[in-house]
Amino acid sequence: MEIKPERSLQVGEWHYLAKEDKLVQLDANGHIVATANLDNLGQKVVNYFIVHAGNLVTKDQLLADVWGIRDVSDGRVMRVIRAIRIALNDDSRQPTYIETIPKRGYRFIASVTDIPDKSLATDNAAEVAPSGAVSTPKSRGSRWAAAVAVLSMLLLSWLFWLKPVADKQAAEVDTIPLWRYKPITSLDGLEFYHNVSPDERYLVFSYANEGSEQIAVLNLQDLQSHKRVQITADSASSLGAAFSPSGQYIAYHKMLPDRRCEIRLIELEPDQMVVKSDTLLTVCTPESVSARVSWSPDGRYIVYPSLDPEQ
Repeated sequence: MEIKPERSLQVGEWHYLAKEDKLVQLDANGHIVATANLDNLGQKVVNYFIVHAGNLVTKDQLLADVWGIRDVSDGRVMRVIRAIRIALNDDSRQPTYIETIPKRGYRFIASVTDIPDKSLATDNAAEVAPSGAVSTPKSRGSRWAAAVAVLSMLLLSWLFWLKPVADKQAAEVDTIPLWRYKPITSLDGLEFYHNVSPDERYLVFSYANEGSEQIAVLNLQDLQSHKRVQITADSASSLGAAFSPSGQYIAYHKMLPDRRCEIRLIELEPDQMVVKSDTLLTVCTPESVSARVSWSPDGRYIVYPSLDPEQ
C-alpha cells in the first residue's frame, strides 16, 4: 500500500497538495507558481519522508515500503535522494529538508504543518458584480428564466449528442488493457537481454556494472526470493541468453575480446541456481554481432546470428 499524507500540508517552503499528490509553491494569493520536478518514484519517497518527518528512516525501510523489494543498490537509492534534493533546492552539506545520518539512513527535518483549504486559490472564483450595479428582483427573475432555458437546451443536447459520444468513448477506454508491473532488479550499470524461464520462476539477463561496461556477465535471479547469482565469468561478454523450453538449459552468445564469438549451453541443476555445466556448442565467424539466441519449440534446435566475413 502506498504511504502518503492524507491531507494538504505546509512542508518547509513547499505546499503538499493531497488531491494532486505533488509539492508546489504558492504566491500570496494562493496560486501555484512552481511545482517540484519529481518523477513518480521521487514523489513516493518524499511522501514517505513527510509521513515520517522527524524520524530516522533507514534504507531497509525505504526499500520495503517504497520500492517493495530489497534488491536495490545503495547507489540507486542515493540517486533518488539526490534528485529530491535538487528538486527541493536542498543542500546536503547544510540541509533544510533531508538530513543524512551516516551509516543509518535519513531524517526529514523540514517543518510539516497543516494548512487551511482556504489558503489555496480555486479556478472557479465567484463572479463579482460591477461596481455600482444594483440587483433588483426583476433582474434576478430574468436571469433565472434565462438560466433555466439554457440548462434545458444543454440537457437536450446531451441526450441526443453528448451521451452517445460519451458511451463510445467509455467503450473505447474499456478496451485498453491495463499492464501492472513491479520492479524486479535495480542495479548500477546496464541490464539488458532479459529472458524469463518458461515456468516464470527465474530471470536471466546480461549485466555490465559501471566499472566495466565493456564486459557483460550473465546473472540468474529467482523471481520469488529475489536471490541473484552470477553464472558466467567476467573474462568475456555473455549476451543474448535464452531459456530452453524445458527451462533446464540456457543458450547464450559469448563475445571474446578479439571479436570472435561462441555459442554456449549452460545446464542448470533442477530447482537450484547452480551451473551444472557450460558447454561450447559452436564457434561463430569473426566479427559477429551479439543478438538473442532463440530455441525451437521442441528444444531441439537453436538459432543464432553469424556474420559472413566475405560480405
